[in-house]
Amino acid sequence: MSSYNDFLSFPKEEDQNANREEVNESAFRQALERLGKGKPSPRGAGSGKMAANKPRPARQADPTQRRRKFVQDGDVRVEHHSLATGRATPRAIHAQQDDRSEIEQLRHKVQFEQKLREQAELRLSEAQAHIRSLTTRIGHADVIAAEHKSRLAAQDAELLSVRAELYNANEENSHLHEELNRLKAKQRTAEPRTAAVQPPATAPDDATPADEPEPVKWWLR
Repeated sequence: MSSYNDFLSFPKEEDQNANREEVNESAFRQALERLGKGKPSPRGAGSGKMAANKPRPARQADPTQRRRKFVQDGDVRVEHHSLATGRATPRAIHAQQDDRSEIEQLRHKVQFEQKLREQAELRLSEAQAHIRSLTTRIGHADVIAAEHKSRLAAQDAELLSVRAELYNANEENSHLHEELNRLKAKQRTAEPRTAAVQPPATAPDDATPADEPEPVKWWLR
């Protein structure tokens, strides 16, 4: 699986190209030496031999060319987007649009939550004001109820005193009735005794003619 992740290279073609460059370079140097000295110097031959035996430098990877990799099981795909001011890719534009739309949605949601909070605070303040007014009214009602209770207690006490006075008056009245009946009974028992003791009444001697009846005048009929 790792062989697919590495950059694909062709070592045989690279070796052939390197050999061709070395052969051309050695031939060019030999031609220059023949023109200058008529024969090649051992140093030049040695340098050509050393050039032939010189190890081939490692091929550097092109930074502009991306290495192809495959997502394995359990890996997370990560995409890198360039933040340069150059031309944006459609994928980057789409991602930016998605981010903006998500930000707008979150902003609208925050505004909606703020409105709900303001409405809830307004309702809470109104409810608290209503509770305070009800508490005040309840306090006044309690004061009035206490006053009425005190008045009722005073009236109850006065009524009890009146009832007690009425009861006493009834008792006194009954006693007076009994006393009156007793006096009447005594008076009735005392009257026959006085009548038996009193002498009979006689006609007075000095009766006046006015007290006698007049004679009937029969001749006037």
